[in-house]
Amino acid sequence: MSLSFTYSLVPGIFVQDTLEYVASLEQVEPNFGLTVDAWPDVAALNEQAPEGTSYKLVFAGRHGQGFHNVAESKYGTEAWEAHWAFLSGDNEATWGPDPYLTDVGVQQAKAAHAAWAKYKPPQPDLYLCSPLRRALQTFQGTFPDKSARVEENVRERIDGHTCDIRLPVSQLQSEYPTFDWSAMKDDEDPHTKLVESEAAVAERARTVLDAIFAHETAQIVSITTHSGWIKGLGDALGRKRYILPTGGVAPFLIKAVRT
Repeated sequence: MSLSFTYSLVPGIFVQDTLEYVASLEQVEPNFGLTVDAWPDVAALNEQAPEGTSYKLVFAGRHGQGFHNVAESKYGTEAWEAHWAFLSGDNEATWGPDPYLTDVGVQQAKAAHAAWAKYKPPQPDLYLCSPLRRALQTFQGTFPDKSARVEENVRERIDGHTCDIRLPVSQLQSEYPTFDWSAMKDDEDPHTKLVESEAAVAERARTVLDAIFAHETAQIVSITTHSGWIKGLGDALGRKRYILPTGGVAPFLIKAVRT
């Protein structure tokens, strides 16, 4: 029998949880947005929690700048969404399918790594990553001595954009052999014809939470993913929407009650 949960954010921990929060231009907020004197002791929260209640601290990291991000800035969001996003590139750059990071994006991944070293948050005991190249590259730059399990359900919103078409797992695995590909069941992208609503992405994010809370002993989780998926995660948890910069990291202290 599958387990179901009701999720909420623990208030008063991160500035991103306040209704007044407006995203700054900084890639990573000072101390990841922590507003209290010490990082939450998730193990203690779980030890003290009543039966059926559990907690996890999730860090959702957006990939660094990709060539598609540059193209959207170049043409403007309206023209990008109407036309350019469905092409593979122009006479200056290629952004589909599944583009790499730009040099700026590579540096942003290194800056995320530096933020983890500077602010010393609790270290994850589970790392998940989107199967798209820009996320895989970002993970490598942010956590160069770690490995992540690649999960289909943490990929970007699927909307027909060429940048969000996944390459075959066999090709990606040859490019990124240090990742754990065991959870990827389809070699070819099974979703090339799918167009997801934002509500569907939020439900997909909830599915990921369900799997983490039902089946993972990890209490600190890192997910390297995309802006659309992080927006969906925020929607599933009731956090006010904001745009996370490329290379940014959003922390969530999540309470789950089994229903």
